[in-house]
Amino acid sequence: MINENIVATSLIFLAGLGRIPRIVERWKAPFLRGAGWFFGVEVAPDFEAGAGASILRRYRLQLFLPWAIELPIVATLLLTGHARYVAIVIAAMTLLTRVNYYAARMMAEGRARKFELCAIQTQSSSTISLSLRPRILRDYTNPWIEIAIAVGIGGSLAWIGVRYLTSGDWHLVRQPFCLTLVYIYLQAGFLLLKRGIIRARYAAPAGDTAQHLAWRESLRRLSAAVCDYSRILFAIGPIAIDGFAFRTWENSGVRMAATGAFMTVFAILTWLEWKRRREYLDVARRTRPAKLLAMPDLPDPVRIVCFQPARPALLLCGSNGYSLNLASAAVKSAGLYVAGCALLCFTIRLIA
Repeated sequence: MINENIVATSLIFLAGLGRIPRIVERWKAPFLRGAGWFFGVEVAPDFEAGAGASILRRYRLQLFLPWAIELPIVATLLLTGHARYVAIVIAAMTLLTRVNYYAARMMAEGRARKFELCAIQTQSSSTISLSLRPRILRDYTNPWIEIAIAVGIGGSLAWIGVRYLTSGDWHLVRQPFCLTLVYIYLQAGFLLLKRGIIRARYAAPAGDTAQHLAWRESLRRLSAAVCDYSRILFAIGPIAIDGFAFRTWENSGVRMAATGAFMTVFAILTWLEWKRRREYLDVARRTRPAKLLAMPDLPDPVRIVCFQPARPALLLCGSNGYSLNLASAAVKSAGLYVAGCALLCFTIRLIA
């Protein structure tokens, strides 16, 4: 029998550890470009200590909103013996933290615009060659990462198959099999997220176009890499679960070696992610905010969310900012994924 609480506690610890750099980055994000800027709004140099103090405090408190939702849910699952669903909650909340960050940033920038010193000056236009080839998932795919993920998932399924064929006991393998299905579904979710990041549209300003495109590409590469690193960790999970289920980890030497290997992989991925993130932050610091010479998608003022089936974009620009389009293809895909998650949980409950 798997000690689900041990697995769940390990996931909680690693997820919390992995989020610390993101919290630090987003904590400092309003003043990334130095004094005189609050995100993309030009403000007074003493804005942080003066008029912006309450705006900054409210923004930073909102960063922890997903944690306030996640911790009671996870604690309830552990106390009620449903630790197997902790991974699903962690994955969902990991996505929610990004959405929450964008929402908090939009609201903070909106409040800061009341104290904007002046409109950002549009720089003179420049000549630049742009590729009309659409971005595809293959351009942001590392074959070695995909091989590692395939080996992890395939090895787990093969291990389960061999144990079933040798024992003939479905009760022995059904729990690791069901949890492996959950991890495979999480892999699909991260692939959908990565595809959405790659295909997201972006309007570059007329001035300093090359720098803005370089900044956007750096952010795109970073986000795609984070998805891949997360997928690697989720590919290791089924092997650890199989070890608990088939009592392989009862040997202290094997258990210590497996734990050491997993922590080594986690440390390497954390270092690679932080290295790529520092490269992105360096590009972001050199990129000056600019007004876009483009007509808004919607002529009227918009709220944080809207429903515009005729417009496929995820974010629509209105006269007063951006709005999340709940009728976009990305939101529809996310809705189908959540519905599939509910179906998967129902199926697992039937066969487990």
